[in-house]
Amino acid sequence: MRMKHVLFTSAAALSLVVPALGQELSEAWRLSGLAMPESASYDPASGTLFVSNVNSPDMSANGQGYISQVSLDGELMTEKFAEGLNAPKGTFVADGRLYVAGVEELVEIDLASGEVLNRYAAPGATFLNDVAVADDGTVYVTESLQGAIYTLQDGELTQWLADPALAGANGIIVDGDNLLVATMGDISGGFENLEPSTVKSVNISTMEVTDFGSAEPIGALDGIELVEDGVLVTDNSGGRLVLVADDGTITEVGQTGAGAADHEYVAEENLVVIPMLQGNEVVAYTYTP
Repeated sequence: MRMKHVLFTSAAALSLVVPALGQELSEAWRLSGLAMPESASYDPASGTLFVSNVNSPDMSANGQGYISQVSLDGELMTEKFAEGLNAPKGTFVADGRLYVAGVEELVEIDLASGEVLNRYAAPGATFLNDVAVADDGTVYVTESLQGAIYTLQDGELTQWLADPALAGANGIIVDGDNLLVATMGDISGGFENLEPSTVKSVNISTMEVTDFGSAEPIGALDGIELVEDGVLVTDNSGGRLVLVADDGTITEVGQTGAGAADHEYVAEENLVVIPMLQGNEVVAYTYTP
């Protein structure tokens, strides 16, 4: 099985998604009282989740963002495991570190202590969004306003690729020799004018950008997770969890409510954990592929 591991309003998704066939989505727990939760990542070492809290209504770098530690059964263990962050969004756990995308920087946090170890500035960036780490240690970060991907190598965070096909680049995951990117679409006209968009595949060697599975518009896509034979994506404004299969089949797994952001899929627990950005809560669902 393959494994992984914003946002605002948009036009409604096209009615191309078929009803769920063989999938089942039921609520397991719900945790309220968070501050604009945007991303959840699972840490196998501690068996817990780390959730980013943007805590900045205008998405500005106000230094009030923080990371919460949450148990797999929905208990808030540590409200402010790490703090002093600038509108933290996408997260990724790798080698005892939590990588977090801020407004104009990538933050590296020690998962043993919650200490901020490094802040990597992203020259020219204004809206870093999600993070993925490859097996070779390269860290990839999406930049939504530029339709770009930045990389962290040898302590330097620089723009690696910008392409019109990546307009509204949001969730990102590494899949072998490719990066899979959930896109919101062209956001130059404002989030309220978004048209439904798709999942893109970026060949790491050639930087060629193609459609993953299907070119059919799906929604204002946010989070992305690898599952067997495809990816699970959240449609933020449409309030849905959607399965996009390798063969192009698009299946609505279930309704989540508007604001579904960067989720985590914990395969061994059959659990999908979805931060609800506008609802200030995290909702976990039992998911059986």
